[in-house]
Amino acid sequence: MIFLTSWIPVLTMFLLLLHFWRAKVSASGTSEEEVIDPKYVIIGATLGVFLAIGFLALKICMIKRQLIDNDFVDSDNRVDKREEVNS
Repeated sequence: MIFLTSWIPVLTMFLLLLHFWRAKVSASGTSEEEVIDPKYVIIGATLGVFLAIGFLALKICMIKRQLIDNDFVDSDNRVDKREEVNS
């Protein structure tokens, strides 16, 4: 169970470092806020979701194909062993 949650402190540290690295402070001491265009946020999030779904679909198909290939190889080996035993 420890392995399932061990990534949380690493993610928190990474996000905090990103926040501090991106901090912009002017000479007067006030921070300048950037306005993020929501259109680009939606485009980026959509692209990320499609890439993640595609990657997961590819991995699932590869695993299924490997399982099917292993089943065929195992069934061929079982038939060969039965023929050797019956001979």
